[in-house]
Amino acid sequence: MSGRVMSELRHVTQPGPVSPLRVEAFAGKAVSFEFEPQAGLAFVDALTKPTVAMGLAGGTIRLDGIALDPFRYVIPSLSDGEHVAFYSETFAPEGGAVIESGSATFGIKDGQPFVHCHAIWREADGARRAGHILPHDSVVAAGTRGRAYATGLINVTMRADYDAETRFTLFHPVPIGPTGVGSGDLVLAQIRPNTELFSAIEALCRQHGFREARIAGGVG
Repeated sequence: MSGRVMSELRHVTQPGPVSPLRVEAFAGKAVSFEFEPQAGLAFVDALTKPTVAMGLAGGTIRLDGIALDPFRYVIPSLSDGEHVAFYSETFAPEGGAVIESGSATFGIKDGQPFVHCHAIWREADGARRAGHILPHDSVVAAGTRGRAYATGLINVTMRADYDAETRFTLFHPVPIGPTGVGSGDLVLAQIRPNTELFSAIEALCRQHGFREARIAGGVG
């Protein structure tokens, strides 16, 4: 495809006013730990109870081998007239699924611990699919041996607030204690739509004095 056509395809016009703040980021000292999500808990509780207990306010959780049953998810779908794209109907595969790999952002929504998770999984019939897991409607299955790897900050949360530009409720970093540019080895960031991803990440590294960095996870 020509460069002109590719350029046109790369830009999606959002329905609301363009925010002047394209990248929002705060740094702190990283805390990382591994845990096994507790069977019988709703997915949101199985992921956030351990992170809250460790004192983490916000960050990311990498997922591996976690079985969910019941399991509920949605995938991207056409515009509903309010957003440029929206969610599909809810899918509920019989027999649940096992997550092969996934990433969840954790923080707070309406004052309560919350996660936003995208993953790839294998369903009971062998089908391999991907999408957005509904965290309150999916439950960690009995006998699961999956693992979760959390990395986050004590002094910065990811808070879900209404975003006028996209008309969605989106996570963005919010300090809840002393913080500042270059004050730690982990940065929590929101990179807004139509911002070139790699240039923004490189700029964040320069801003926070990182010569090398690893992307711990995220949802987009």
